[in-house]
Amino acid sequence: MEDKEGADSAPSAGIDPSATTLALAGASRAEADAFLRDQRKLINLQAQELSHELGLRHWSLWVRHASGLLKLGLELSAGLLLLALVAGLGIMVWNASRAEGLVVETFSVPPSLAAAGITGEAISEDVTDHISDFRASTEGRTYVTNGSIRQDRGEDIKVEIPETGVSLTQVWRTLKSWLGSERHLRGSLRPDGDGRIRLAVALDGETSASFSGPTGDLEKIEQQAAEHVYALVESTNYLLYLNSNGRGDEALAAAAKLAEAARTPEERGYRYGMWAEFTQWVSGDFALAMTRIRLSIAADPTASIGYLSAWRIAALLSHQEDWLRRANEILSIQERDQWSSDHGGGSARMRRAVRSARDEVQGDYAAYAVDTCDSNCAYSVSLLANARAAAQMHDPTGSRTLIAQALAAGSNSDWELAFVRTHADMAARDWKTAIRDAGAYEAAVDARKPQPGYKAALKLNNGQVWLAEATAQTGDSAGGETLIAATPLDCDACVLVRGRIAALKHDWAGAARWFAMVSARTPHIPFADSDWGAMLLARGKPDDAIEKFKLANQKGPHFADPLEGWGEALMAKNQSHLALAKFAQAEKYAPNWGRLHLKWGEALAYSGKKDDAAKQFTRAATLDLTPSEKSELAGMRPHV
Repeated sequence: MEDKEGADSAPSAGIDPSATTLALAGASRAEADAFLRDQRKLINLQAQELSHELGLRHWSLWVRHASGLLKLGLELSAGLLLLALVAGLGIMVWNASRAEGLVVETFSVPPSLAAAGITGEAISEDVTDHISDFRASTEGRTYVTNGSIRQDRGEDIKVEIPETGVSLTQVWRTLKSWLGSERHLRGSLRPDGDGRIRLAVALDGETSASFSGPTGDLEKIEQQAAEHVYALVESTNYLLYLNSNGRGDEALAAAAKLAEAARTPEERGYRYGMWAEFTQWVSGDFALAMTRIRLSIAADPTASIGYLSAWRIAALLSHQEDWLRRANEILSIQERDQWSSDHGGGSARMRRAVRSARDEVQGDYAAYAVDTCDSNCAYSVSLLANARAAAQMHDPTGSRTLIAQALAAGSNSDWELAFVRTHADMAARDWKTAIRDAGAYEAAVDARKPQPGYKAALKLNNGQVWLAEATAQTGDSAGGETLIAATPLDCDACVLVRGRIAALKHDWAGAARWFAMVSARTPHIPFADSDWGAMLLARGKPDDAIEKFKLANQKGPHFADPLEGWGEALMAKNQSHLALAKFAQAEKYAPNWGRLHLKWGEALAYSGKKDDAAKQFTRAATLDLTPSEKSELAGMRPHV
């Protein structure tokens, strides 16, 4: 086969080579040269023809290759387009399934009213604005989210789907109605005779309602209709809205109505929890609120609302162990078991707030400062929270700086400002100013909208406690005792102040009795044991003090006070070298505590580490010290 192909492709195909040889042998030189020239011409022509044929064949192959590539590209494009369409449809279906919230459609209005400027779009816009304002008034005080609220202005994309006459808008709305939980509000405004008008509203899945009044009261009528709708779409936040606007009795009545209408265990769990919340806020009847909390938890043990209500009551009444226990219960509950409105951001904010409270009640103030506020917090609120944490970490100057920044950053309520200022005063041991700010706190609480029972608890378990300690610290022990005697014995903070006032009088037995009472009922809270250790150290019993500081440290390992006290107790035992580790550990949790650095420097000096002692004394001099601590520092510095 190969020989045949070689013969066919030879330049002298069709000529017998042996005959050519014989002819050339008998020919003259001139004839032979002529014959060779003819052969060369023939070969050249055949070469040109072959070259042309190869070119054509190469071009044909290139065209065929390009055609294949083009066909492949078209097939890939079609595939990608189909994939994009499928992906787009999938995204649309996904988004439609997550569509939620309220859409206010354009209200219908008769021509007579429209001619007077009362258009359907204006009415729907007013109702939308009212509902948005209601929601804004509850920002920062709710963990419930129910999607967006928007007015339907017909601004969707109008892309027609070929051969169907159906727009993309219609497809999108149909998908949302099938798969999502978005609710539409429709309404109409009509004359009602005698110069009156009637506004009717109808929300998906609910019976319609109407509101009437004089034409001049249109805005009032719109607000009534908007409140009715808001109560249906965000019942929890509606209660908060009423309460924050001085309508606590209405909020409590509405909460009772919701609870009584509950039919399923989930509804009863959630709604009885909310009823308990408003029972404590409005009436201050905490025993009744706890009864309703127990009903909530019994109906649905997986719902966080009952535990959340109990947690708030425990915090308000200073039931510290119960406060911690409820916080841990809330954090153990799964988000998937909650109402859908509590999922996502709302649930995350709630858990963050609970974590911060757990940190605070165990003395971990650095963690409290981190957890107490998230990205949804107003910056001024975040600054104020950090100011409180700084005060609790014995940094009054830092606290006051943050308070000033919070004031510059935005508005804060008078009672919250007075609350944090009092903490900064007590951290600075500025007792006269603390009395003034504690009084301002009580006055600001009194000025809040009517909530007599709740306000009484706030004043008794916060303001009265601070006033009692500050009064005693100014030298008026009898005045302090009179103030603290009015506080309840089940309030842990109240009993601890009783103990601290007794210790000021050197009533060691009385102080121990009060501290022992709180220590026994707070097995996971460090404050009573820390105060008890400080009292024993002041009494001159460092070994007994160390035992209490050890126990406090076990309960609150990130609480600086027992670690610092432990270090001072070791110094009292002439074991300054052992105290160094305790001071170093305490500094992690209270880095700007002036007394800590002063005592650390003293321990270093007694341990023969004068250079290190000088550094600590220099640091202490830049921080807050009491007059007696400044004198102590002045006496130590010449010796290093």
